[in-house]
Amino acid sequence: MARKRRILIVDDEWLITTAICRGLSPEEFDCRLTGDETTALSEFSQWHPDCVLLDVRLESGDHGPRLAREMRARETRNAGRRHVPIVAMTAFLPEMFDAEPFDGYIKKPFTNAKVERAVREAMKGGDSDDARE
Repeated sequence: MARKRRILIVDDEWLITTAICRGLSPEEFDCRLTGDETTALSEFSQWHPDCVLLDVRLESGDHGPRLAREMRARETRNAGRRHVPIVAMTAFLPEMFDAEPFDGYIKKPFTNAKVERAVREAMKGGDSDDARE
């Protein structure tokens, strides 16, 4: 049996993180949930997710892009580490936030099916509407 794909979901709204996790296929995905930057960085470094879903407006500020940049820096420092796709979750258009460190985005509100498609596309390295919409 293949290893489940690891998804790190980072959002300070607990209802959103739990709804996303419940909506992803439990046979295929293993989720870890967090709402703060410190735990997110720890999980990113130690658990080694296959994909990160990251709220842009974390902790009532524009902390998502900063956190994504720190994750990218950790990838660079660990030269053997593979690129982990990071998908922004936001109610804003990419022009309204620093979208550079992200591999795609999902516009809130979203459906579980759209989240799962975005995760699959991001992990394939794709640039579909689901990961860029």
